[in-house]
Amino acid sequence: PSMDHGAAWSPDATKIIFLSDREAGQEDMYRLEADDPDHPKLTEAHRFKTTRLTSTKEAESAVSFSPDGKKVAFLRAGKLYTMAPDGKDVKTIVGDVQVFDYEWSPDGKWLAVGVSDLGKGTDNGIVLFDATTGNRVVELPTKRKAITTLAFSADGKHLAAGFNGAIQIWNVPERELVKTLEGFERVVSRLA
Repeated sequence: PSMDHGAAWSPDATKIIFLSDREAGQEDMYRLEADDPDHPKLTEAHRFKTTRLTSTKEAESAVSFSPDGKKVAFLRAGKLYTMAPDGKDVKTIVGDVQVFDYEWSPDGKWLAVGVSDLGKGTDNGIVLFDATTGNRVVELPTKRKAITTLAFSADGKHLAAGFNGAIQIWNVPERELVKTLEGFERVVSRLA
């Protein structure tokens, strides 16, 4: 049997994109949506259809919709990509360094990305990329290794970054580290 997991629900509740190894054990992305013209929302539909969106050698992971639902971001082989929810217009946002985690800004304009320059022995950093162009907009030097998770405040002005035993809170417009919270016994694996 196949394993379906890593589901992301669209903001308008009309589709779910999920990961599955249902095609010959290859981990790809699929879209589940209503196949019921009278009930377009998943929660009201009586019939459904599933569409395969990717077919690659490398497994995808960490799927999420942009806040407006017009784009989907995901990781593949440590690189960050975006695409339309129909699987078209795949664009590499970060392809030159290893991505540990990413988060959409609440307005959907930026993707905050925890990165590492592999092989250079440097600390990790947080880079904000323009979600449309893929251009680097802001770099926040964490001076720590192993970024594990990122989360924006609801207003988008602050960004929290989780590490092994600590959380950093950044003022994004000022590009300033506001506070480091330490004392966690293990890796901070999820912020929301």
